[in-house]
Amino acid sequence: MILKDVIFLTGFTARAKAYAQVLDHAGYFPELTLIYGNQNTDRPENDNEEIAEGLVDEKLLLPDLSINLLSTLGKPGWKTRILKEVESVNSHDIVKYLNRLSPKLVVFCGYGGEIVGKEALSTTQFLHVHSGWLPTFRGSTTCYYSWLEENRLGASAIILDAQIDTGPIVMRKRYKVPPSNIDMDYIWDPAIRADLLVEVMKYYVQNGVLPKLKEQSHERGSTYYRIHPVLKHLALCGNNLRREDQTEVKKRL
Repeated sequence: MILKDVIFLTGFTARAKAYAQVLDHAGYFPELTLIYGNQNTDRPENDNEEIAEGLVDEKLLLPDLSINLLSTLGKPGWKTRILKEVESVNSHDIVKYLNRLSPKLVVFCGYGGEIVGKEALSTTQFLHVHSGWLPTFRGSTTCYYSWLEENRLGASAIILDAQIDTGPIVMRKRYKVPPSNIDMDYIWDPAIRADLLVEVMKYYVQNGVLPKLKEQSHERGSTYYRIHPVLKHLALCGNNLRREDQTEVKKRL
């Protein structure tokens, strides 16, 4: 099914592979996909197929990183345009495209650290899936902080605004932490984001609009920064330390 008036704006990333594969699996095809950036920026191929693909609990579809993004986008149902020499979501070329096409919605999957500027945001609504339960966990690498503090993860679909992770919430969903043999950064994190994206697109197809937006309270929640390697290691070790020991480690970092 073609997602009318929906554009998929993406870079070449592991998360883009997850989004494309899960949308393709669900049979939801954006009206147009615009790709920008360097094709060599995504992670090298994963040679462990048992870890890189398949179903977990028969619900969460994991991305297969060995499949090139353009291979998925070259399948029937997809219409794709590569914006050569365009390195930023805030480039004049992208803003020009969006103004000309006037989509109702842009599903955004940019590069890490990119912030969509006001000019691009003024063209239409940008849908972003954040791997944290908003507004509780804003900022960077929040999946690890959530893992340490709650032993569970969350994903939040939001409409981007000029601030970081403060836009109105479209939909949220809770997730389990990954099994020990599955990479968080390149497999599990993209998988939970892609899963929630499909839930949002399913609602959009059935109702013709997004779910009712819920404004975030700017007073609630915390903004996190890239996690310290020691804390990341604690999360990956499966929270084997007692909570009081974790608290002591955090104080010393």
